[in-house]
Order: sequence, then C-alpha cells, then structure tokens
Amino acid sequence: MRHPSYSASLLTFLGLGLYLNNWFALAVAFIPPFLAFLYRIKIEEEALTEQFGKDYTDYKEQTKKLIPFIY
Repeated sequence: MRHPSYSASLLTFLGLGLYLNNWFALAVAFIPPFLAFLYRIKIEEEALTEQFGKDYTDYKEQTKKLIPFIY
C-alpha cells in the first residue's frame, strides 16, 4: 500500500459515517475526504515520479494505492 495514512483516515471517516447510522451522514463524512485524498495522491505521485523516475514507476506497478490487493 503506497498511502497507508490516507487509507487509515478514510477508514476512520467511513467508521464515523457508519456510526451516525444515516446514509446521508455516511456520504457527507466519506465522499469529500475521499475525493480530496484522490486529488492529493495524484499530486504527490506526480512529484514522486518526477523525483525518482523509473524507480517510483516500478514501485507503483508492484503496490496498490489505498486498499491492499484491490486499489
């Protein structure tokens, strides 16, 4: 997993939304941070690819972004 802190944060937001026991609250608690993290990950990965080149590209091919074995 390339971004474990983002995964943990998203899991926390998901848990908060589930705790509130309301679909709207779940959407409000989870979707905005998820979209913000996707944007942030895009920016970070561009910078890392620029800095480390092929080494980081190879690393990206071997690991998932947020969810092990899935995404």
